[in-house]
Amino acid sequence: MTRTFDPLQTGDLQEIRAYALDELERFLYQAGNPPGKFAHYQDRLIAICLCQGAAQHFVDLLPEDAFDTEIEVSHERIGKKGLRVRPDDQVISGVKDIDVCLFFGHDDRTPIPVRNHCIKTVPSTFQRLGHRDVDFLKKGVGCHVVQHATQRTPQEIVKSYLQHTDHGKTSLSVKEVRGRFVPRHDLCAPALAD
Repeated sequence: MTRTFDPLQTGDLQEIRAYALDELERFLYQAGNPPGKFAHYQDRLIAICLCQGAAQHFVDLLPEDAFDTEIEVSHERIGKKGLRVRPDDQVISGVKDIDVCLFFGHDDRTPIPVRNHCIKTVPSTFQRLGHRDVDFLKKGVGCHVVQHATQRTPQEIVKSYLQHTDHGKTSLSVKEVRGRFVPRHDLCAPALAD
């Protein structure tokens, strides 16, 4: 799969969102044993976020004043990863595959498996980006993470996840995370009995 360095456009993001909503539907009503095992997570969605390389590429091509951090990238890493250096010396990552993380409020009745982040790879065809694998990760966000959030907004809960979990600190926050956030009720309220 070849890396594209074209900017992600609104249509690309809409296609990613459509694939994510299809995967959300599959996860809730078809995944697990028995199928539909995770259906009670339908009211616990916090956010759907573009992560890793595609999110980083999206941010790399924002106007210069949008950056809050600058990092140095070695020539070895540029060559090894197939990154590109723009005339202004900015390194851009491009898009190879697309990573999307679905964040849910944890539910003790059926925890989302931590191993492999309940990942599902979906080969997808985009109008402009062509064939890309989309990796969908699902994460249950526990109350201890929610309690670290400065506010109980979805944005702050995801930020808290990135800062207070091993997966967030060592994997997701290494690159950008951009998302669509869902207004939530109190995710740490006891689950209602079925």
